[in-house]
Amino acid sequence: MRSFFLFFFLTSLNISAQFVENWQDSEFATAPIWQGDISRYKINTSDQQLNLDAIAESSSAFITTPSTSINNANWEFSVKMEFNPSSSNYVKIFLTANQSAYNDDIEGYYVMVGNTQDEVSLWRRTAGTNTKIIDGTDKILDSSPANVSVLVKRDDIGNWQLFSKLETESYKLEGEANDVTINNSSFFGIYCKYSATRSKKISFGPITVSGSEFIDTAKPKVISHQLIAGNQFSISFSKNINPLSVSINDFDILGQSIHPNSVSFDAALLHIKFEDYLNDTEEGILNIKNIKDEYENILQDTSLHYSFKRIKLIKAKVNTDNRIQLIFNKNLNPVTINSASIVSEFNFGAPILINDSSIQLTSEKSITPDLTHQLTVSGVESDFGDMIKDSTFSIIYQKPERYDIVFTELMPDPTPNIELFDTEYIEIYNRRDYAVNLEGMIIDVNGKQSILKSYELQAHSHVVLINQNKLMQWPSNMSVLGINNLSALSNSAGTIILYHPNSLVSDVIQYPLNLDETSFKYEGGWSFERIDYNNHQQDTNWAYSNNLDGGTPGGAENSVLETNPDVIPPYVKYISFIDSSNFEFIFSEPLKDINNINSLSIEVEGTSIANIIIDSIFHNRLRVSFTDKLPASQTFKAHFTSPIIDYANNTLDNQHSLRFGVPEPIDSFDICINELLFNPVPEGVDFVELYNRSNKILNKTDIFISSLTDMIPDELENIDGKQQLFFPNDYVVITEDLKKFLIQYPTANKELINAFDLPSLKDDEGNIAITKNTGEIIDYFAYNDDMHFELLRDDEGVSLERIKPNTKTNTPHNWHSASKQSGYATPTQKNSQFIEPNIKEPNKWINLNKPEFSPNADGTDDFLIINYILGEPGWSGTITIFNRYGQRIKILADNELLGTKGFFTWDGITDNNKKASMGIYVIFADLFSAKGEKKQKKMTAVVTAGAMK
Repeated sequence: MRSFFLFFFLTSLNISAQFVENWQDSEFATAPIWQGDISRYKINTSDQQLNLDAIAESSSAFITTPSTSINNANWEFSVKMEFNPSSSNYVKIFLTANQSAYNDDIEGYYVMVGNTQDEVSLWRRTAGTNTKIIDGTDKILDSSPANVSVLVKRDDIGNWQLFSKLETESYKLEGEANDVTINNSSFFGIYCKYSATRSKKISFGPITVSGSEFIDTAKPKVISHQLIAGNQFSISFSKNINPLSVSINDFDILGQSIHPNSVSFDAALLHIKFEDYLNDTEEGILNIKNIKDEYENILQDTSLHYSFKRIKLIKAKVNTDNRIQLIFNKNLNPVTINSASIVSEFNFGAPILINDSSIQLTSEKSITPDLTHQLTVSGVESDFGDMIKDSTFSIIYQKPERYDIVFTELMPDPTPNIELFDTEYIEIYNRRDYAVNLEGMIIDVNGKQSILKSYELQAHSHVVLINQNKLMQWPSNMSVLGINNLSALSNSAGTIILYHPNSLVSDVIQYPLNLDETSFKYEGGWSFERIDYNNHQQDTNWAYSNNLDGGTPGGAENSVLETNPDVIPPYVKYISFIDSSNFEFIFSEPLKDINNINSLSIEVEGTSIANIIIDSIFHNRLRVSFTDKLPASQTFKAHFTSPIIDYANNTLDNQHSLRFGVPEPIDSFDICINELLFNPVPEGVDFVELYNRSNKILNKTDIFISSLTDMIPDELENIDGKQQLFFPNDYVVITEDLKKFLIQYPTANKELINAFDLPSLKDDEGNIAITKNTGEIIDYFAYNDDMHFELLRDDEGVSLERIKPNTKTNTPHNWHSASKQSGYATPTQKNSQFIEPNIKEPNKWINLNKPEFSPNADGTDDFLIINYILGEPGWSGTITIFNRYGQRIKILADNELLGTKGFFTWDGITDNNKKASMGIYVIFADLFSAKGEKKQKKMTAVVTAGAMK
């Protein structure tokens, strides 16, 4: 049975290597066999076409048939679309695919027909990323209908050619490229993306696929390896390994003739274990040979580099007169700490783990400072699995200070390389008049710590910190210190902390820095340099390097070095709510003399402060605890009464007052969605603006945002992780990319912007909701692009603005496109289309908000509002607009059930989607109640051209 199945499978592969589909039979189950969303397609045998035949909704449809053609292959097909393609309506033809399902895991080559460029182009999809490899001619499909035939050719070394022709033309070459990222195929596929009105308007002609499948002759390779616990390796291969080819003699530690004593494997992952720990080394090599894959391809002899340092004590620090902190080069195994042995002249109690890589010892006997003491350590195990060797150490205490060693240069993004080494680096500088040994200092990159080895950094000298495996790229005469497992620097943002061996912070830097993002240097290859080594104010003391090499690492004076004293006083950026008795004040920069800050340093009218705690790393956060719980519904103001200074002795303004208070629970009417941008310009980002229309202080961290399906939240996204307060009549804007947002809207108030994830906002229609953490909906807005002003030429980059904050959200008359004069969006500012809700004369049941308006999208009088107050429920009615000749031009409401009060808007557009000409118009309201009462009213308004600019 097994042999028969293998024969059938191989036969099927040969059959699927090439095929012709003429759409001459109506069954998908006859050769070639199609699978997938076949219910959304039908075969038109009379026209020899495959037609999209889906229900009228915005969706997609994907079908596949087996195909292994990829070498010396031709693919030919045609596509007909009864419309002009767009970003919501287009076709992807997968020439090759690794699976039959269209999801995040699909990989292969496909032809894009349509989309926003109205082109035919060739793309590659791998690891969830789409890459265009042949860019076709733009706008060749900018027509309705759009019909095109496509021919794609690929030889056996990855040379691609893409041809297209319109109905009356011959094939034209769109482009050529070489790409061998993917070398095999399992399926050919057809994917349609369509909106509700295009669900039956795409068809495909005959398809011809020829060529041969890929034959695997590639040798296996090692793609990754990891040393575990000092005596084990985990090795990952590019292909599954033949277990019969593996022997312990195939593995050898170079220069030591050490072989593992056990080998195990799982497909392409192999594990080897040695009997004892490997020797400490920075440049160890494990040699591998004779490994075969499932096709008997033999691995070339391979050398795998590794580094290993057995756990050891790197520093002992006297914290107090009876406490010693032992700092190790690795994280410790907390389970084995109590079995460790520390022998010395002091009677230490049981060691206490105080962080991942250090323990604290407490003695009943006082420790004399500035004297050398001996201690022997044994039995300490790292969480890596290796055990410390019995060792005796000398310890002596010296007191370090903050800013002894400072960061002076940073290269988080070395690409594109200018003239330096293509390596991330961190440069530090010794500000002291004496040499400092860096051994035991800790460099923390985004929470991952690495311990510096012994290095004598001379007074007023630099050294560059790099990953140990990059050391060979740097000149030997340059001051460079390699660090094992130094974490990679994130290009966009990160926090780097330099600790003294006693865990006191020496310097800390957070980026992105306040640099010019429009500069070409922003794209990478240029370092950040400190301007003045004695200025510790981060925002104004860093700049891009001016050196033509891209930086000045390794001892050269910074190219931007100059006297740049810190003259900017510190200030409070925001206050975070902890609980009704505790708040956190976040400052703009580190504060000096933190021990002098106490409960008398801040005055708050109506309450008293019990305690103040400052952040020990950044020195820019104050935890303020009040004696009593603060009441809700009350705004307090803080006032600093004693001098608070930065490290340049700049004093905080004593009159600086700040708002804070206890936030109240959020009710359903407290917050509303006030502005929405769901179709940004190509380089822009979506945003959602919220408005606190209540008289309560709210907590931004209590607010979540989501899209809804059947009025149920899909996935809740918190808009704030800082416990910031949301005061009455304030705005908050949520966007995913703060940099792009501020480039697009430079005048927006940064304090009111939160950079957090947003639900996916479709360009044509969708919804957005504000919720509590329980999923309870606070406000909900279902939007679509038809809500924009009809005469807008293009709604890309145009937000929808709420007209009245206290009117129901999902009232179409309550939304309008932002004005042109406002830049088509007003995030963190009053909406350009905002109108105060009112009835000018309370005794009138209906009136107009103005006698004339100018619907020209200039942000001034762009639309007319018809306000009504009826006093009781049960009224319905029709509101009609007539021109001066008595001709009906617009029906605003047609026998619509009305509320007790509300409004309608007219944007000057007629029922024929034309702009009303200037002149006088009659608005006729004809209302009737369930009791048989009637109300009728005629009003006049004038459409004008607007004020002259």
